[in-house]
Amino acid sequence: MKKLLEELQKIWAESKGTIALMLLNLSAGVVLLVGALASLRPGDLVIKIGYGDVSGYQDGAWYYLISFGILGILVAVVHNLLAVRMYHEKNKGAARIFLVASLLIGVAGWMMLMWIIGDAA
Repeated sequence: MKKLLEELQKIWAESKGTIALMLLNLSAGVVLLVGALASLRPGDLVIKIGYGDVSGYQDGAWYYLISFGILGILVAVVHNLLAVRMYHEKNKGAARIFLVASLLIGVAGWMMLMWIIGDAA
């Protein structure tokens, strides 16, 4: 943990843009988690959770939506840790590209959540 904090301090001193991308990435994960939790309706027995080519829409329990939000925050945290590791290995540009790609994954997750909520309504 101490080594991680030292690496973050080094990144802070050298590249505020990378820190900003890390904060945006983490914010996207938190927004996805909060959005999933805010849209929970325990009174609904079944929600649409996916679409299969053979069977069409697939149903799931309402609490499956919690796992979607947890996945969003987990991806954000793990990707930030991977970006710190990439930055440490002197791949500063690659770390930024990775963080932008991770942010796009968060945006895609938000779009999927809105689609699921829209179909469930």
